[in-house]
Amino acid sequence: MQWHMQAASRSQLLSVPMPPIPCLFVLAGHGEACAALLAGGASPDAVTPKRVTPLLMACEAGHASAVAALMAGGASADAKNPAGATPAQLVRVK
Repeated sequence: MQWHMQAASRSQLLSVPMPPIPCLFVLAGHGEACAALLAGGASPDAVTPKRVTPLLMACEAGHASAVAALMAGGASADAKNPAGATPAQLVRVK
């Protein structure tokens, strides 16, 4: 089976309302993708149904590039997960 994708222009991509940063990019440690989504208007402090922010996820996963992109994009370092831990308390080094 073949899949075909039509390339979208930059103006088409920028005209689409941006959802919160997809957790997949954060958990995979794709800092450049996170930065691009933030530049396009995604919220750095979006909260998942489990009440965690992208920064909390990136810190816990130990993804420095995603953490850096989120911090540069204005993510709150004061966010807390349901257990009350802050991003600084969840940092793992990989």
